[in-house]
Amino acid sequence: MIDMGGIAARVRDTFDVVGRTVEQASSTVARLFRDDVQPTRREADVVLHRVAARVQTNLTPEERQQVERDVEAVFQRAGHGYAEAAIELAKRLRGESSDYQAAVTGRLFDVAPGVAADVLRGAGGERHHISEGWPTESDQYLIARSLGAAYDRGHLPSDFVEQLLGHDSMFLPPNNEFTGTIVGMSGSQDLVNAYVDRSLELARGDEPDWIQSFNLGAARAMAGDPKILQQRLEAMTPEQLTEFLSRIEPRWHDTKIAGYDSGYTNALASVVRGAADIQPPTEQVLNLFREVATKYMDRAGVADAMGELFTSGYTEHVRFANGRIDESVFHSNAEFFLHRMLATGKDPVTGRDIDEAGQVAALRNFVQATAFSDYSEYRDGVRAQLTEQIRTLQSAIQYYPGVGSRTESLIARTIEAEPGVDRAASIKEQLAFRLGRLTATVFQGFEAAVKARNGENAAIDGTVDFLFGLVPVSKATDIVKARIPGAGLVIDKAADKGVDTLKGIVKDWLHKADLEDQRLEVWNLYAEFANNVATYHSGDFYSGAGSVDFTLQHSGR
Repeated sequence: MIDMGGIAARVRDTFDVVGRTVEQASSTVARLFRDDVQPTRREADVVLHRVAARVQTNLTPEERQQVERDVEAVFQRAGHGYAEAAIELAKRLRGESSDYQAAVTGRLFDVAPGVAADVLRGAGGERHHISEGWPTESDQYLIARSLGAAYDRGHLPSDFVEQLLGHDSMFLPPNNEFTGTIVGMSGSQDLVNAYVDRSLELARGDEPDWIQSFNLGAARAMAGDPKILQQRLEAMTPEQLTEFLSRIEPRWHDTKIAGYDSGYTNALASVVRGAADIQPPTEQVLNLFREVATKYMDRAGVADAMGELFTSGYTEHVRFANGRIDESVFHSNAEFFLHRMLATGKDPVTGRDIDEAGQVAALRNFVQATAFSDYSEYRDGVRAQLTEQIRTLQSAIQYYPGVGSRTESLIARTIEAEPGVDRAASIKEQLAFRLGRLTATVFQGFEAAVKARNGENAAIDGTVDFLFGLVPVSKATDIVKARIPGAGLVIDKAADKGVDTLKGIVKDWLHKADLEDQRLEVWNLYAEFANNVATYHSGDFYSGAGSVDFTLQHSGR
């Protein structure tokens, strides 16, 4: 059970809240960790750790002594701040065996679990002093993996998740987003699932509102493992997904929780990035992208996370099962995505070098798959967006800085003026380069689509030539008239009613047909030709169309 007096003291020190409010807050948190909400995985965790505890860590006596010295060094560094202690911990773990790393992490929580939990929060990005350093991504990963190893080896108590969340709850509002960051990177699916389960259970409370903030840590943890995130998304109905996303977007916490800002690690953007690693994307993943693209693009970090879906080459996968690009993901924010894919140099937001070749390739693939694809329902809309963006760029080049606020915002987010150069001239020059790149890339997409289509048409033409070699012209004429709409009228009016005319009619129809949506019609045409092959027919089975039907039905399509 949580020490209610300790919680009250922590809240008073941190937020200067007094009297009844503190006691009510402490009582609420203590109630949640007592009997009112039962963790579904608690018994399973106990069994897990009884088994895991039997796994012996093979350390020499000298290594065990070194573990104690490393733990002491981390605790001493904690006096300079918990982020500093996390940096020290990463130094101590670097280059050591997994067994040793697990032993150090387990010993930290064995000696002083409260301080160890604070160090974990420091690794997740929390800083108490302005003078503290920032743990690097490498530091975070190393500490997280050591935590996962300690958990799986039984070096942590069976109620470790309960203790960790209990420590997080000492803040008002309770904030487990930092520990969720590290847990999500731990590599231990048992730890992640236990943490997510318990966080979501705590977040069900609606009195007071800030209890909902436990959703943040759950989101960060599940986003760290694509398999777990996929399982969690599949378990949500569309309505539950909508509700969950609304609980982890920053502005909800700004308004529902007194001044709370979750922008430190941004759970919503983390979920988007985690979902991008689910390959191939499921319908639940696409639902998530649609929801975010239409509601949360103005939230901190979200636009850049969504932009990475296109600039990282994920374009090929952001589509429905039938191959169509999802309209709401691109069309609602076409300007931003296009500017991201056309950017050069360094990203003004992250300061990182931009993979220009990769982004141009992604844009080319996107244009090919949408604007010039017979299978894209939104090709006309994409073409219109491309045309509009070309005109917008032309106007911006001519009139900058006299542009609208929307265009200015896009420029500010994706273009940085060169130092020592007139800003307007620098921006205009980069916009001109961007315009040239866009028009060239559109042509490349068109060229690629033509090549792909030519290859498809060549395969169609070869198949038609093959089919007409199977049956006499008279039979072929009857089949074409019966199976291809309007073919009879064309044949009757044709001056040459030979086999070349028939082939031309079939080829033209197949070139224009949607080979997925009209697959049954194409199948029936092919089966008719096969059924008329001169071969053996028994009284109750025919070897032509019957065997074609059987093969197509059992070919795994």
